[in-house]
Amino acid sequence: MSLGELSAPASETQGENMVYRISVQSNAYTRYGYTLGYTLKNLHKLGYDGVEVDCAHMKSTRLWDLPVSQRRTLRKSIQDLGIELEALSCHNHILGPGASFTSSDPKARQINMDFNKHVMDIAAEFGSQVVTTHVPSPSIRSVELLAGMPAEWYTRGEEHSVGRDSAPYTDDERKMIVQGLGECADYAGDRGVVFAIEVYDPWDFWKAIFESVASSALKLNLHVSQVWRVMLQERGIIVEPSLPDTVREIGSLLAHTHLMDYRARAEIPPSGFQGSARQDPYMPATVEVIPGAGECDWISFLKALKEIGYTGYLTIETHRMDIVPEIELAWALGNVKELLARAGLKKE
Repeated sequence: MSLGELSAPASETQGENMVYRISVQSNAYTRYGYTLGYTLKNLHKLGYDGVEVDCAHMKSTRLWDLPVSQRRTLRKSIQDLGIELEALSCHNHILGPGASFTSSDPKARQINMDFNKHVMDIAAEFGSQVVTTHVPSPSIRSVELLAGMPAEWYTRGEEHSVGRDSAPYTDDERKMIVQGLGECADYAGDRGVVFAIEVYDPWDFWKAIFESVASSALKLNLHVSQVWRVMLQERGIIVEPSLPDTVREIGSLLAHTHLMDYRARAEIPPSGFQGSARQDPYMPATVEVIPGAGECDWISFLKALKEIGYTGYLTIETHRMDIVPEIELAWALGNVKELLARAGLKKE
């Protein structure tokens, strides 16, 4: 299968009439302890088109343990609200320190494989198109479980990570990543779901991973903060056009986005990078701000999405603790709508 086979299909939304739907990752609410039901109702009230349900919400609602009849009722309730459950995030860190479906520990790897497959089953049942995840180092181990808890939920463990800034992946680690991603991508593809990993640096390495897996169900979730992190580490400052260049580089592999925004703060002491392969003397301090209120070149970024024919969701992810989500996400939605208009695009 070709790598671009499951990219977003061309439609009447492309070209001059391109429109985008705006979504939110539900972790904006889980940090306050809000239920999934409240989150969905609030997003509907604010005017969002969709939601990416964070794995913490999946844990609290225990979607896979609900009887089929209750899951059907929940799915109908979501549809009645007019909110699309457009994606699910099975980020492995929620399972505990260092949890990884690419772990070199067989027990940890199997537990995480089962977790990813649980989420893909839920995505298929609820009509979600995308499952997103991180890809931790295979050298990470985390296997200690709390007695009586389902095997897919870690409580604590040991973390033995290999810092990617100080050491390249070994051949064995690369094989582990290819094997893990390949198995998950096959499982996702059989269920009509796209498995979108949230990593792209170093690009040559991950591009080769995609070519080795050779699955049309394996795609990328572009997290804006990833672009920031790489640019700050390499040059010490944000050098545009980093975002649009990254979008063009990824091209048809792009299946999902996470919109975050930052400002560099010169008055905050920088953090050091000891032993970095890039030999960076420092990492400039940044603070997270509402999307559209920071230094990201959003106009060029959105135009680049149009250029490559991206028709997926624009999914806002925020971690602010000083603004309640009801206000924060209303502000973010207004900003993204304005940015779309300035970029010559539209919100659906």
